[in-house]
Amino acid sequence: MNTRIDRVQPNLKAINPNAVPHLHKEGEVGAVLEYYLSDTKTGLILPRTRVVKKSESFVAAYLAMLFAQMKQCSYQNPQGYPAIADGIVPLPTSDPTTYDSCTGTNWFAAIFTASSTYTLGGLVISGGHSSSGKTATASIRATSANLPTGPDLDAGTVSGHDWWANTYFTGFSGMTINSGTTYAICIRSNGVWGFDYKNGSSALSASSTDSGSIWVGGTRYYYYQVLGGNELEPIVKDTSGEGRWLVSATMNYTTSPSIAFDVLATTAITTYGIRLGTGSTAPTINDYALQTPIAEGSGAGQMNHGVVSFGTPAADSTTSQFTITRNMANNSGGSITVNEIGLYCRCYYWNGDSIVTGYFMIIRDVIGGGIAVPSGQTLTINYRPQATI
Repeated sequence: MNTRIDRVQPNLKAINPNAVPHLHKEGEVGAVLEYYLSDTKTGLILPRTRVVKKSESFVAAYLAMLFAQMKQCSYQNPQGYPAIADGIVPLPTSDPTTYDSCTGTNWFAAIFTASSTYTLGGLVISGGHSSSGKTATASIRATSANLPTGPDLDAGTVSGHDWWANTYFTGFSGMTINSGTTYAICIRSNGVWGFDYKNGSSALSASSTDSGSIWVGGTRYYYYQVLGGNELEPIVKDTSGEGRWLVSATMNYTTSPSIAFDVLATTAITTYGIRLGTGSTAPTINDYALQTPIAEGSGAGQMNHGVVSFGTPAADSTTSQFTITRNMANNSGGSITVNEIGLYCRCYYWNGDSIVTGYFMIIRDVIGGGIAVPSGQTLTINYRPQATI
């Protein structure tokens, strides 16, 4: 139920980060939603327009994003799968100096024996393409006398032209890797893929010059890592409805800053920050965007989006919170009824070839009866993420 707090809670008339409204039960994490109208020219708050309510709060994307950040899912492993150490050397932290060129009919294979039983989630392989627009394939095959044999049991691919990187191969169907069984990881490419290695005497590897029909044994220590697909996949729809693999880091071995839960949009930016819409469909846990977002501008049905700002975190003995604020001015010449409010953020995702900045919704609220915003007035939204004990 909406509460007009200028009547019942006069202490909250002014925006005060030290005032902590207790709208959540003990142990709950959620958000408080507050909104009010003001005159755009004078900035004066209009009487009896301030409302505070318990937000319908975080959607599923919030938890997936939190998982990706806490698990530090990188583009080497965007699904957050555990690495399985099956007879491999550690992945390199700098560009190796030796590699085999997998191209056309020239294939190479790394041989490993599974240390446990798990579902194949993916492979991280050190290497790269020397030209763009080409694809490398990594397949799992059975072995006989420590050489690949038979057809592919499962396969994944990667595209792109990074000559060196610890690269994630995607598209595996999730075969079962059985403990004590020896498998081959077979690499080939329709371009030139450099499969990085270091020399050794006890390693098991193989090469083929006829597209994997006849194999010859070798002693390469190829750089790869098997990933076990037994955990939650942090895949979430962005605001366009496309499923994305969320990642927490920009690239391999970098100190560049990451972005996650970034809502600090500047003036006129609508891809992230607090957003408004006119849709009235009730929120669900799987919502990924506002139903009918209001565009930036001064035309019919449009509003001018101000900069997103933050209030200082505040707490009392049981509840802590901080405030996210944005002003949206209606300069369209006509009244606009706002029915939905959301919080969009920026985060990285891995598109199979590179790191991309994506936009994701983490909160959506629908206001019963809507909020009529006449032309010349500004709607202020305060979201207060809140935790209680």
